[in-house]
Amino acid sequence: MVEYRILQATFTVDDIGTFIDQIRGIGLYNQCSIICFNADRVAGLDHVEAALVRALRARSSRERISRSLEMEALLYASGSRQCAVGAEFGVHAGYNRAFVAIVPQQEEAYDALSGCMEIVCADWDAIDAVKKKVLMDLFGITDAEIEAAGEDQIRALILERMALLEVNR
Repeated sequence: MVEYRILQATFTVDDIGTFIDQIRGIGLYNQCSIICFNADRVAGLDHVEAALVRALRARSSRERISRSLEMEALLYASGSRQCAVGAEFGVHAGYNRAFVAIVPQQEEAYDALSGCMEIVCADWDAIDAVKKKVLMDLFGITDAEIEAAGEDQIRALILERMALLEVNR
């Protein structure tokens, strides 16, 4: 399995295309892929890791949905086969909080990224009432599902939807 590193970062994006070009340039120079997951649209580190592992598996088995590892990971994170939906799980204009994956792990890429984003240590795994509502809307999770599974099972329900994407190719 490919080694990777996931860090947390904050940054401001004035122009999405320019920012993505900058990140891709760092990745190309360091022979790695860099994937930014919108921390406000994912259910924490487990969600990001599950999306990344599935994207890597799809790439190695040549059964991927998209042409790039970056979009493949965002598609899995979103639980959708639609690139427009997957892109919503990436960077956006303005202030961003993101889980940033470096695949394979490259210390030089990490150093280069610290020039365009602030690496932070924070607990972004917590799901408060506001984030729970956002996640339920994004993933089509109903109150009945939450009631049946349990209040603390939203992360498991999201991971289940990601697994269904893999099954329903």
